[in-house]
Amino acid sequence: MGRHFVDYDFSETMAQPITAGRDFSRERSNDLVPAFAKLTPASGPFSLIVDDQAAQSFGWENADVAVGETVYLQLAPPDIEREMAVEFTIIGAMSDRKYEFIDFGAFGVQGHVYLLKPESAPIMIVKVSRENLNQALQHIDASWSSLMPDIPLRREFVDDLFYSIYGIFLSISVAIGALSIFGFFVASIGLLGNATFITNIRSKEVGIRKVMGASSGKLLRMLLLDFAKPIMIANTIAWPLGYVIGNAYTSLFAARAEITLIPFLVSLGLSVLIAFLAVISQSWKSANVRPAQILRYE
Repeated sequence: MGRHFVDYDFSETMAQPITAGRDFSRERSNDLVPAFAKLTPASGPFSLIVDDQAAQSFGWENADVAVGETVYLQLAPPDIEREMAVEFTIIGAMSDRKYEFIDFGAFGVQGHVYLLKPESAPIMIVKVSRENLNQALQHIDASWSSLMPDIPLRREFVDDLFYSIYGIFLSISVAIGALSIFGFFVASIGLLGNATFITNIRSKEVGIRKVMGASSGKLLRMLLLDFAKPIMIANTIAWPLGYVIGNAYTSLFAARAEITLIPFLVSLGLSVLIAFLAVISQSWKSANVRPAQILRYE
């Protein structure tokens, strides 16, 4: 479970509204969690804000239902000298994390809990207006320099952090697309070679069928259907595998795209079209050959 140490204005700054209960308040001393070194088993209850997934992990239907309930958080070294359980009261329900690109639930994180402990927050988050961005950055730099002149300021925009992670997955998508195009050409060449080989093997069968009265159109349909059967079998095998792999990939994202039947139908249509274009010339040539040319040595 993700545990986050935040300040009073975290919800407003991160645009994650409280959906039930209340936010942390400066007027309530028990909202603020003291230094862990000062905690004892008798300390508390302190205040806690949870999201839906965390509430479900605790056993409630959602975070709204959990408001007002009591939970115990287990603290252990190195956070504290000796292991103990500290009492917390759930005072609010937090909406989903807006700027989370990856769904960490896929890696075992079962929700998020928020504790009011500003001195333990790992980073400082400042929300600025787009209209006064330059002035705000200058003010931040000046304030930092006056408070901690010997420590360089490292600041990044949340948008930049988001797109840096997005760039990794964009590169993966480009690589998958390039491999798909390469596979397309390899499959086309393979189908063309297979069509040439099969039609040459079945040339005597085609000649006999023509002698028996089969038309060129009927022979063409027969050859195309024979080539279509393995394509249908391949799609039947590939569809479930594609769904499982695609679902596993999209499960990594916080905002998931629903996997529909359309991509599978498109892949079926493309594979049939590729096969048709690859074998039509060879099949038409075989279906229109004169039986005497094939059977004259038989």
